Amino acid sequence: MTKTVLLLIGLLLLLIGVYTFFALSARNEIYYLCGNFKSGVSYSSVVRQLDTANLSDYKVEKSEQSKRVTHSSALHLNEVRCEITFTEDEKVSRAIYKVITRYIYVEYSAGEETGVVEERRFDSGLHLP
Repeated sequence: MTKTVLLLIGLLLLLIGVYTFFALSARNEIYYLCGNFKSGVSYSSVVRQLDTANLSDYKVEKSEQSKRVTHSSALHLNEVRCEITFTEDEKVSRAIYKVITRYIYVEYSAGEETGVVEERRFDSGLHLP
């Protein structure tokens, strides 16, 4: 192998290592912040804590009766998230840590594709106390 190929492989491994470090840090940031949001915590406290996040962000969705905050990271394609719902008086009603997994399901019968192709989505919601 030439030095160039070895250098490229080394660089690729370094980039994968750096991405892995930041992705794990982002996941931990979401998980541990989500654990702070117990029932009864005020909306302002939630926003103040989420504003301290470095590797993730949040969005606020308002409805007529309440608010919902979704905290996620682009490093995980927003598939790892914390969903926080609030009561009418802007107190946390629940916080759920979710990891969403997708895969493509193709059905085969007797060695031939039957044409049934669908994307299945699994939502493993963890209700934090």
